[in-house]
Amino acid sequence: MAKKDEKKKPMSAKERYEAYLERDRKLNEMLEGITDEDLENIDMSKMSGRERYAVYSAREAQKAAQANGELIAETEEEEIPEAEEAKTVAELLAEEIPEGEEAPEGEEQTGELTPEEEAEKKHNIVKSSGSSVGTDEDMMKRAMLRRIIFSIVFALAAISLQLLTIHVKGTPGSIDFSALPELFAAITYGPLTGVIIVLVKNIAYILIQRDALGTALANVICDTIFVVIASVLYRKNVFMKPKKKRGLTRQQVRMRINTARFVNAVGGGAVGGIVASAVSFFTFNYITLPIIFRKYPPEEFTQSLLEQYQAGLNAVNRHLPAPFAGRITEITSIMQASLIFNVEITLLKYALVTAATAIIYPFVSDFLHYRR
Repeated sequence: MAKKDEKKKPMSAKERYEAYLERDRKLNEMLEGITDEDLENIDMSKMSGRERYAVYSAREAQKAAQANGELIAETEEEEIPEAEEAKTVAELLAEEIPEGEEAPEGEEQTGELTPEEEAEKKHNIVKSSGSSVGTDEDMMKRAMLRRIIFSIVFALAAISLQLLTIHVKGTPGSIDFSALPELFAAITYGPLTGVIIVLVKNIAYILIQRDALGTALANVICDTIFVVIASVLYRKNVFMKPKKKRGLTRQQVRMRINTARFVNAVGGGAVGGIVASAVSFFTFNYITLPIIFRKYPPEEFTQSLLEQYQAGLNAVNRHLPAPFAGRITEITSIMQASLIFNVEITLLKYALVTAATAIIYPFVSDFLHYRR
C-alpha cells in the first residue's frame, strides 16, 4: 500500500494537455442546454477561475441575446406603411433573397425559428462565450503544426551551424554550435525530436561533404547522448524544482521559474557534455579513423595527424604557466593525441552550447511552448 506522504508523480506535458481538454469538455457539457434561470442560479463559490469566467461569459451572452430579442420585438411592433401592408409575406421574402439565389430548404416563410434552430442558437452562444477555444481536434492539429514548423527551423539551423565550424589552431579539431538547436528542440518537444534533428543534420552533412561519413557517424553518437541526457534531466527538473510559494508576486514567480530553467539547463548540459565527451574518445578511435583509413594510407595519414597534434602541444606548452608547461612534451600515438585534444575540444563545444542554452532558453521557452 502506498504511503500517504508519497509524492505524486509529476504529469507530463501530454497528460497536462489531455487534462486541460477534459476540463473543457466537462465545462461544455455543464453549460450545454442549460436554461436561463439555471444559469443565473449557478453557485460559483467552489468553481475554478476558468469555470467562473466561462459561466460569467455565458451570462453576458445570454443578456446580449435577450437585448437583441427585445430590439427585434420593438422593430416588429412599428407601424408598417399602407403600401407595405399590401405586400404579402411571400413578396417580402422574394425581395430579401437576391436574384438567382433560392431560399434554404426547410426554412419557414414566417421568419420564426423552429425548436431545433433555437437549441442550436443557444448552443452556439454558449460555445462562443469563451469556455472553449475550438474543438479538441483543431487544438491538436495546431499544436502538431507548430511542432513541425519549429522542428524544421531547428533542423535548418543545425545544418547551417554544422557548416560554420571554428578550427582550433594547431590541431585537426574544430568546434561548431550545431548541437544548440538540437538541444533546444529536445528540451522543448522531447528527446525524440532532438534525436531526429541530429539524424537529419548529419545526413545532410554527408550529402554535402562526401568524405565526412566517419565524422558524421561519430557526431550522431555523441550528439544523441548529449541531447538525450541534457533534455531528460532538464525536463524532470532534477537539479532545481520551481517550488510554488504563497504571497509571491507575478514577477517573483517568473524569476523563480527562470532560475530553475537556468540551473536545470546548466546541470543537464554538464552531465550530458561530460558523458558525450568521454564517448567521443572511442568514436574517434574506433569509428572515425577506421573509416578514414579505408580511403587514405594509414601510415601516411597517421604521421600527418601526429605532426599536427605535436605542433598543437608545443603551442599549448608555450602558453601554460611554469608548473604545468612541459609535463607532456611528445605525442607518441593517435590515442594519446585524441585523449589530450579531441576529448577536451568536444567538452569545450558542449560547454559552450550548454552556456548558450542556459542563458537564452529561459527567455524563449514561453514562445516555443506557445504560452501566453
